[in-house]
Amino acid sequence: YICTPATDVYDKPTHLSWEQSAAIPLAGLTSWRAVVTHAEVKPSQKFLITAAGSGVSTFAIQWVLGHGAEVYVTSGSEEKIQKAKDMGASGGVNYKEEGFTGKLMEMSGGFDAIIDSAGGDGLNALLDTLANGGRYIFFGATLGLPSTGLEIPKLFFRHIRIQGTMMGSPSEFAAMMKYVSDNKIEPLVHESFAMSDATQAHKLMESFSQMGKIVLRNEE
Repeated sequence: YICTPATDVYDKPTHLSWEQSAAIPLAGLTSWRAVVTHAEVKPSQKFLITAAGSGVSTFAIQWVLGHGAEVYVTSGSEEKIQKAKDMGASGGVNYKEEGFTGKLMEMSGGFDAIIDSAGGDGLNALLDTLANGGRYIFFGATLGLPSTGLEIPKLFFRHIRIQGTMMGSPSEFAAMMKYVSDNKIEPLVHESFAMSDATQAHKLMESFSQMGKIVLRNEE
């Protein structure tokens, strides 16, 4: 049990189950800050969301599409790419394929913003897909740092902005929850487990096979 200020507690959206509502807070807020606050999503823009399938990336797809912009994705799983397309993504590529950024450019013509959590040696290649004045927003570095460092000239010649982010503010959380309720957004829950099956839930997460959030139920 924890104590928290009443101002930090929000009503459950009436159109959602408890499991769906529990999926929102951290993943939803992290992606909301990246997409809405930092990338300043607008209709007709083109976004690239990497690592399709994670809780944060799945919310990012929903926020971008909900604001009238176009979404493309990357993933190491063809199944997750297809599921992202089923959600409304215009296209996607497997980042394990040779020349995957070239395929992204052929599909999209370039992106106004990239929402990334991987970093690593794919970073400089991804920056090549940004349009002039594009924004690279990242909230993680699961693949570590680029071994060759950043290719600085492409940043200033093309006016690219790099923005780190994580979580969000109370005002952003309030805006997100209003958006969820007003637009009847439904979080994608991959599977719900009883608290007693938390080990099984963690094993599922370790397999990277989920699409969306994994939820634990308090059944006391």
